[in-house]
Amino acid sequence: MLGSLLGQQFGGKRQLYDVLGYKHSPGFDDYMAYYQREGMAKRIIDAPANATWRHIPEIIEGEEEPKVTTFEQAWKDIAERLSIWHRFPRVDRLARIGQYAVLLIGTKGNLEEPVEKARAADVLYLTPYSEKHAPIDSWVDDTADPRFGLPLFYNLTTTSSNRNAKRETKVKVHHSRILHVAEDRLEDEVLGTPALEAVLNRLYDLEKVAGAAPEQFWLEVSRLVLGIKEGFSDWSVKDDPTAQKNMREQLDDLTHKLRNFIVLEGYEMQKQAGKDVNPGPTFDMIMALISGTTGIPKRILTGSEQGELASSQDETNWNARIQERRISHAEPNILRPFLDRLLLWGALPKPTDPYRVEWPSLFEMDDKDKAQVWLNVATAMEKLETVTLIAESEKRAMFEFPEDRPDDPEEEPIDEEDPAVQDQFARGKRK
Repeated sequence: MLGSLLGQQFGGKRQLYDVLGYKHSPGFDDYMAYYQREGMAKRIIDAPANATWRHIPEIIEGEEEPKVTTFEQAWKDIAERLSIWHRFPRVDRLARIGQYAVLLIGTKGNLEEPVEKARAADVLYLTPYSEKHAPIDSWVDDTADPRFGLPLFYNLTTTSSNRNAKRETKVKVHHSRILHVAEDRLEDEVLGTPALEAVLNRLYDLEKVAGAAPEQFWLEVSRLVLGIKEGFSDWSVKDDPTAQKNMREQLDDLTHKLRNFIVLEGYEMQKQAGKDVNPGPTFDMIMALISGTTGIPKRILTGSEQGELASSQDETNWNARIQERRISHAEPNILRPFLDRLLLWGALPKPTDPYRVEWPSLFEMDDKDKAQVWLNVATAMEKLETVTLIAESEKRAMFEFPEDRPDDPEEEPIDEEDPAVQDQFARGKRK
């Protein structure tokens, strides 16, 4: 309903979406098609998910880390066996394409039956499914149930292929075997917002610009005009069907098949001067809108590694966004629900102390950055050496140097009877 109202102006007399070729109500197939065929759409989907899971988090029991506990070792074993750090990014990307995705936790037993207990060895595989291949079959409609309004069963479509055929099998699966992943949810606890929804029109525009520019170039550099030769002013092919067909075929070949000559009787070819086509400003404007909507810096979207002045700030902003996504989405919607499910089944031993998730820092400096920082510090310290009114301890404090560093020489005690020291006090150089 809302889709039909988009783009209406002047009381519905002007339909911008129809004129500009935008879809009123795009669905999963539209988003998946763009993801598969349009490079910028794929980048929008993949970049946040890949960056989120690029560095594997640690699952730690308690506050201290004296040794690897039984719980921690069991988690590492099952994570390696099930390729968890390969499956999580996949289901994350699928959830971004549609309104949700699911991760089937394959265990022994009938998939339609709920799982109450399971050993680690009973958890056999993990398989991600998109919204299209995991539609919700039924919902919990009991208002007294803690899961009221959530899915009860899913219908999963599994695909197997061989050299001769592709076979699809539909299976009904109980929600206890499913990890449901949805991002950017608003009023709905089940359905999220596709990552491409808000920028789909801009992706249409980008496709127009990227496709029209080379097409315009093609037309401009090959623009030809037919002129009647001198002495053939009364000549015409309008009454000669064979000549008409021959002319059309040659002109089509010249335009579309890279043919570089044609043979015409009574006409001469005249080439018109082409015009320069510069799609750059329009392209940059569209990319700026996409970047602002998705929160992905343009440099990250385009994959540029040029040493631009703003690149370090872009990197910092991007890392901050990924850190936020780790805490607000990846951990509470994927990692912890999966871990808690295994603990509930007994597939993992219960930790003595509550476990915590520790994500690797995204703001670690590389050797080049560290060298630049120390160069700046050394330069500043060298300049401070000429300032005698600041005590050595205060100078160290400016750079957060600890007082008890073993390589810092201790200050010699002041001999107030020393004439040189008395002279410094007199000139205000010592206090």
